[in-house]
Amino acid sequence: MTDTSFTPEQLEYLRMLPAVKSVNGSHIYYSSQFQKECMRRYAQGERPSKIFRDAGLSPQIIGHKRIERCIARWKQLDHLSDGEDGDEGDEIFNMRRDPVDDNRMLLQLLMQQSNYTQVLQQENTKLRETVKRLTAEADGLRQQQQQ
Repeated sequence: MTDTSFTPEQLEYLRMLPAVKSVNGSHIYYSSQFQKECMRRYAQGERPSKIFRDAGLSPQIIGHKRIERCIARWKQLDHLSDGEDGDEGDEIFNMRRDPVDDNRMLLQLLMQQSNYTQVLQQENTKLRETVKRLTAEADGLRQQQQQ
């Protein structure tokens, strides 16, 4: 998978945001303070895209997937929940992983994807029916015009 590079204008914009510690062609390093604030608000039920938007990090600039990955990664970080201050933990993260939780998360993701697939299949069926109906109506109109 190749990361999308930011334009020079986007890099300049991202570098001036307090939430961004540093940024290069395709990677953003967030300040520890932003990470903590983000996870605090996320734990209170706010949507990740809103939190990032409020910090000037619009999904249109950084992408929805990057936001999702940040939230997933930060959920696992020790330094976001232990009350530690400062930026010294930004580069090295202690990952805390429980295999049982990982399996639950994978099962939940699989179930969500299965449900979404069913919704898409239902929408596809409805669209096919609509196309058939509209095609039949168009054929009927053509026949009327030819008479």
